[in-house]
Amino acid sequence: MGWIDRRTTTYSLENLPFDLGGKLTLIAPHLVRVYIPGYKFPVDIGSWCYSERRRKSTDYTDTNSTLNLVIQKSFRASRKAFISQYLNYLYQHLQLGRSAGTLKTSVGQFQRFVNWCDDNYVEGLDSKRNYVKAVGLFTEYMIDLIRKSLISINTAATLQLVLCTSGRYIYSDPYGDLFRGIRKISRSTKAVKVTQTPEEHQVKSALKMYSLVFHQLADFTLNFEKFPKRLDFEHGYFWFFPTQMPFAGPSNVDVKTKRGKSYRAYDYINGKVNSLEDIKQKVKIESNAILARKSALNKINYSNKNKYDIHRMKAASMAFQAFMMLFSATTGMSLGQMASLEWAGDYHIDHDRQGFKSIKYRANGKHVEFYIESKFVAVFKKALKLRDYLLSGVELKSFKYLFFSFNGKVVYPVGMNLSTDFHRRLEICFDYKNKVTTRMWRAHKSNWLLQNSDLPTTAMLLQNTPETVIKHYSEGSDIEASKELSNFFLTFKKSLVIDKKNKSTPISTGQCLDVFSPKADSIHVVEPNCKTPEGCLFCIHFRVHADAEDYKKLLSLRYILSQSRHLASNSSHYINTITPLIKIIDSIVEQIELSGHLPQKTLEFIQQSINEEEQLSDYWAHKLQMMDDLEMI
Repeated sequence: MGWIDRRTTTYSLENLPFDLGGKLTLIAPHLVRVYIPGYKFPVDIGSWCYSERRRKSTDYTDTNSTLNLVIQKSFRASRKAFISQYLNYLYQHLQLGRSAGTLKTSVGQFQRFVNWCDDNYVEGLDSKRNYVKAVGLFTEYMIDLIRKSLISINTAATLQLVLCTSGRYIYSDPYGDLFRGIRKISRSTKAVKVTQTPEEHQVKSALKMYSLVFHQLADFTLNFEKFPKRLDFEHGYFWFFPTQMPFAGPSNVDVKTKRGKSYRAYDYINGKVNSLEDIKQKVKIESNAILARKSALNKINYSNKNKYDIHRMKAASMAFQAFMMLFSATTGMSLGQMASLEWAGDYHIDHDRQGFKSIKYRANGKHVEFYIESKFVAVFKKALKLRDYLLSGVELKSFKYLFFSFNGKVVYPVGMNLSTDFHRRLEICFDYKNKVTTRMWRAHKSNWLLQNSDLPTTAMLLQNTPETVIKHYSEGSDIEASKELSNFFLTFKKSLVIDKKNKSTPISTGQCLDVFSPKADSIHVVEPNCKTPEGCLFCIHFRVHADAEDYKKLLSLRYILSQSRHLASNSSHYINTITPLIKIIDSIVEQIELSGHLPQKTLEFIQQSINEEEQLSDYWAHKLQMMDDLEMI
């Protein structure tokens, strides 16, 4: 027998059927589909009872894309109990207040395990003993993938934790005895993938593009402007017609018309319907030319009379997507946080932090608050009008979440592919290829905030912990890192060695006589700046002690310079910039050595620990690690 369809029953996770004793009562778990927060369509968890299954549809805008066809003979009745318990587990997590993003990630990871069981150990969900064995085998499989660099150790550790946590709940194991015999995969801070910060030219280009798309299409929709509509961008102009090829301009019209229909009646260069004579030159049969022109004029006339014409609705949808990207850029909020923002309509704006406004409201009985830049408030209000327009177009008075997507027929929660989908539309419609993801915007916002405010403020505005901000988002871009080092290598000022009796404050490059009072010396190249260690080098207050600590700082700096030789643009650049710096450091180091304050054994020990073991002073060790992570050395 081949692939068969099943008559499924659909529930929402929060409305699963429980009896008075709190027991989940599913008559046919193998026929259950469940709406799980974070997913657009119901998840076909019941199909896990079949070891052979495949998607009914590959159209991810269709609810059938999450419905599975199955092979009847692959049905495993012993999995039904597990399915019921697993749904109970998800329900309990929902009651504990787990976010939509967390639930979606957990289910997605568990489904990966189910698929593995189907292919490698089909009995894995049949019983407690089989489940433990399956988790053990799957763990060894992941360890092998880690060794082959096919999976991150942190991804594997998270996946293993999901499986163990689920199993402990399902099989009532509060003390964690079930999985004691399985090798634990531990997370590694070194394996955390730091999001690449977009370069400044990417940021400027993307923000300009988002803003132009948003304002031009929003104004077109809200002001009921007429077709055809000209849209102007930095890289060119495009015309908007109510056709299946709505946007085209000089840069892409030839490519678009070569792929399919030529749209002979439309002039995407001059923004008009071609004359009958022009169309006749492209169409052999005159009656077809007449029909093509008449059809084009009728479509434009119809759309210009219809406030909720599908082409206007799709334009509004694109404008709303552009706003979501602008929102991501200005707030630094993750896509998961954005997607889960509930909305009730009533809100008020408070001035909370310098340059930022707090948006506060209550939704579903909960207090909600987020921060936007003051200059973004007008854009936010305009986007709310656009949101109302889209809801009116699908005859809805409200929607649970602030953000949503529109597929031409209905609105639905934002998926995790927002950035990919929007940038794909920009490339197809407007020949725009620059892409900055929501995660990259979060990294950029974090980097900007860290440079312009303190860490607690950064964490507060990003709605994250300081540790997470530093770990995931604070490395800056390659260009900025290279620029920072290059600026540092430009010059170095010979400093004075002072006695410890002199009052001074330790800094990463030595000592400072007057903290937070930068003053340039007569030959400074870089303006002194107390926020960055290299700024201290050009300040009249910069000094060093003849002790092991400052000796190590200077040798660490020298080591960084020597390891960075290849960063010089050419040998002449190195000789003219880096070499003089090393000579200056050597002269200061020599003064410390000749002072007699440090025993020879101590000097040799510090030299060996730096040159052979890379045991640099704290600041320069961090700098070296950054350079290594950025593959600059």
